[in-house]
Amino acid sequence: MNFLENQSFKSLTFFDELKWLFIAISIFLIVFKFLLSTKIYNSIVNIDSFLKTCFFLESVFNPFGIIFTKYLLLACPIESWEEKPSSPDLVSKLNQYYSKTIFPTIIPSQKKLLVISNLSFSYRHFPKVIANLYKYLSRLEFMRLKWKKYLSNRENEKLIRELNLSLNSGKFIVVVGSNGSGKSTIAKIIVHLLSNYEGKVLWAGKELKDISIKSFARNVSYIPQQSIIYHDISLFEFISIGFSPWEGFTKKISKSKKEEKVLEILKEMKLEKEMSKSLHSLSGGNRQKAIIARSIVQGSKIIVLDEPLNFLDIKNKIVVLDYLKSLQNKYGVTIIMIHHDIAQVQPYLDELVVIDNGFLEKHIRVR
Repeated sequence: MNFLENQSFKSLTFFDELKWLFIAISIFLIVFKFLLSTKIYNSIVNIDSFLKTCFFLESVFNPFGIIFTKYLLLACPIESWEEKPSSPDLVSKLNQYYSKTIFPTIIPSQKKLLVISNLSFSYRHFPKVIANLYKYLSRLEFMRLKWKKYLSNRENEKLIRELNLSLNSGKFIVVVGSNGSGKSTIAKIIVHLLSNYEGKVLWAGKELKDISIKSFARNVSYIPQQSIIYHDISLFEFISIGFSPWEGFTKKISKSKKEEKVLEILKEMKLEKEMSKSLHSLSGGNRQKAIIARSIVQGSKIIVLDEPLNFLDIKNKIVVLDYLKSLQNKYGVTIIMIHHDIAQVQPYLDELVVIDNGFLEKHIRVR
């Protein structure tokens, strides 16, 4: 016994040997996750606020992901926005709360498809810390002329000013205005891309900020002025990206069904011969038509287009406008188009919205 008491035994445990390294790495990862989640949580991108909160908590406290609880509950049946839950059980109550993120069912009624109330928007050109730094530096003589006037001109720049607007479903709506009038900013707001606005945006009676991004993408297609073009993929692969909102970990659409749907759309747009070609080999006009085809393949009931006729010749402009009008007439699709030339779209439109310097100048219902 005395012999054992006088002996010293060196620990051979790997953790004991490198415990400080593990601690340092763990602290680094926790700080990194915290900074990343904070950045996402404070982002101006219009991600569902509840989703942001769950992501933040999951990133900081739970390595296994409590965030998946939300999607588990969303897998259960839910009620439409005009119906009441049929049973008061626990799942129904939880589903009723989470169903606020689902895009509302568009039911033909007196309720408007899109209602914009007291909408105002200002771009924040600089993060607050940077702006304050510039303000401080502008007090110094050598920086004064360079920064002071530049910042003061942009501090309170408003692109949208107290805008009120209501739009009906199933219509071909054209929003026009001069350059810098704010019409493209309105498009970005109503399609869930900008969230730091004042006022309300309601889709079929539901607040835009309460609708999740994925649910929104299944119901609304958006074509921006400048789309990302992937030069190293084929036209078919590019258009097939439009199926993404309908796929997930357990649900995949077969390649044959994709080809059938894509070919149907390409025939309508007279692009079927280009299906297997690489995207970079297409002309500028055909690329623009491909972007529109990718949006249409989502099967959305609402399509928002920002200057979609750019880079198209007269013939292809007519092809695109005719196809959009056919979607409206055959399937009741709502078309909201941002454009600059009324004459080009006059034969097709049902409603005309004129924006001037951030204000609603006119709203004319033609049909």
